[in-house]
Amino acid sequence: MVRVKKKKAPDSVVYKAYLSLMHAINDASTSSSLAAYPYRISTSKYGPRCQNGSADDVLQLVDSDSDSDTDIISLCCGSGGCFGCCGCGDDEEATKSTHNGAGAAGFSPKVFFCSKPGRLLIAVMLVVVFFLLYSGLSGSLGASANSNRGAEKEKFNYTRASEILDKLCDSYSSGQVTGSACERICVHRNYTIKNLYEGSKTVLTLRDQDKDFILKSAKADLHDFDDIDARVDEEHFTDKIVEAVNDQLMLGFPISYKNHLLKLLWPIERGNSSVGRRQKRPPLTDAERRSLWALVQQEEYLNFRILPLSRVVPKILGTCGHFYQPEHLVAFHMKGYYMNLKAKILVHLMGTLKLFYEFLNEPLQWCDVKFDNLGLSSEYPKRFMIMDSDMLYTESKLKKLLTSRRCKSDDDCMFFDCHSQCNNTTGFCSERTNDNIDVFCTKLVTQLFGKFWTKSNRYLAACHDASHNSTQRLADLRLVWSWNLSDV
Repeated sequence: MVRVKKKKAPDSVVYKAYLSLMHAINDASTSSSLAAYPYRISTSKYGPRCQNGSADDVLQLVDSDSDSDTDIISLCCGSGGCFGCCGCGDDEEATKSTHNGAGAAGFSPKVFFCSKPGRLLIAVMLVVVFFLLYSGLSGSLGASANSNRGAEKEKFNYTRASEILDKLCDSYSSGQVTGSACERICVHRNYTIKNLYEGSKTVLTLRDQDKDFILKSAKADLHDFDDIDARVDEEHFTDKIVEAVNDQLMLGFPISYKNHLLKLLWPIERGNSSVGRRQKRPPLTDAERRSLWALVQQEEYLNFRILPLSRVVPKILGTCGHFYQPEHLVAFHMKGYYMNLKAKILVHLMGTLKLFYEFLNEPLQWCDVKFDNLGLSSEYPKRFMIMDSDMLYTESKLKKLLTSRRCKSDDDCMFFDCHSQCNNTTGFCSERTNDNIDVFCTKLVTQLFGKFWTKSNRYLAACHDASHNSTQRLADLRLVWSWNLSDV
């Protein structure tokens, strides 16, 4: 006798899951009975045969790319066919029982799941599974969202910010410090604390009448600064002030210029003194000395006070102890949609670069070049302002910093964005080897325009045209600046 092998339809994911459920129920229910069996299966000497349709027809549908798992289930349990789900499989016990007319005596899981109650059970189980999956996913997403909201709400340490302000105001109340902004900060207190940053410096952002103002200091506590002996007389104290300014800026202020310099650093205004501008300045009080001495130890404060002629640093609006309040600028954080304005951004960058080279006979050197350190204000058109100027130096100051550094290789002479080379003979670094144009092009302009450039755009050509040396490049830029940025 010739044996004919039966063809099997390939299993889908849902069909395999269904078979697993079927075997589980079959193992657990060995003596159950089925009262009603709505489908009839006929058998032959070659095995069970469906009443409607053939296995070959089913195989063609299963192999079709358009079929999905739900299509296979519909095919198995629909009204027109009985293959697989309805007993056309290899369940010998079910086949024998139905062939012998003993449907009520034996139980087949396939028969059960092809009945209406069985299909209803499958639907309920699928709904439960999807519900559990959805609940778990929603819970995880909700927990993530709550944690993000909590992190957003607690962006800074409010307790720490209040502690810093309380210490400052305690020093003011006890007469240890003073300043033009102390009354607003410590007496009126009509502000709310909006943010605190503690890193290279301490920055407090406060909001008063829907307007933000900023307090900055290199250190959070007054006692972290060096103090000066109270027994030093006024003359020697002011001499020390001139010495500190010259050490930082290297502009060579003479001692005879100290009265004018003192007016720049500690202007006579409400909160500092009640004396008019035309009257002779009285001797500095102990609180004024202590406050001023803490301020002149901060590089950025000296830059903001002494370099306003550069027109690239913000003004100081007031001070209180070791904290100073610069004018508020809009921080420029580079974002993707700003690329639509890249031509205007380029003009602002060139305006700032132009002013660097026009500051007296001491071109300013910037060693921490990035968009995050730039700010905007309507009062300063066609240029960015340097919001963080800790690493803004005069040419003489940077030269002193670099040439006093010991080195063994060129890597030892990399001072952030300001590069120099190691002199193996002397063991010290050289003067700066790159310039502001190099850094502006590499870190700012390239971020906007990539490698694209054209000779018709002299700003971009200055970054990419290798036919010009640094001297020619600067000369070309000065010519363009004189035409296009004469009002900057």
